[in-house]
Amino acid sequence: MPGSLPKTTPQKPPASGEQKSGSKTLMWMFAGGIIIGVIVGWMWFGTQQSAVPTDSATAGDVSSSDSTLLGGASNNVDRDTATSAGAVISSEWLAVPSPQTAGLQVAISHVSVTRPTWVVVYESRGVQPGNALGASLFFDSTQNSGVVDLLRGTLPGQMYFVGESIDDGDRIFSLQNDKPVRDQSGNPLWVTFKTQ
Repeated sequence: MPGSLPKTTPQKPPASGEQKSGSKTLMWMFAGGIIIGVIVGWMWFGTQQSAVPTDSATAGDVSSSDSTLLGGASNNVDRDTATSAGAVISSEWLAVPSPQTAGLQVAISHVSVTRPTWVVVYESRGVQPGNALGASLFFDSTQNSGVVDLLRGTLPGQMYFVGESIDDGDRIFSLQNDKPVRDQSGNPLWVTFKTQ
């Protein structure tokens, strides 16, 4: 028929529940993105610890006979000289209070690095370092202190080793890729401490 309008079927408007569901999904995605961003930022910038020792030990305690430098470094070593296996350092590179309370953190009272360096805590296997228990990344500074968070806690009455490994640039600790700091003879340098 001329002049008549074509027949249309009315479309239902979307149910209000469907609109709410879509906006809820968008809100959850936004909130999830914020949370992931905060976690990534914390992991990226939170690697350097600046806490104080958790027990009553202070930097003055590091000269006790329970905290020792192993490896035979002399005070006349150039800190910036590097070998393919690591850097050559002086005996004033790292200080760890001893004894320390056993637990999931190890206090570091002094660390001196010239580039990003991991401070690594090892369990003791006799008189040699064993498995790595934890590591914290320290950045360029002349003097810094902090803590190393451990994946497995220390036990009372035990000896532990602490050493440095130069970061290979990825800010992820690796026993294979982050080379230990060494003395002029090529031996890794260790500081030991005891727990109580």
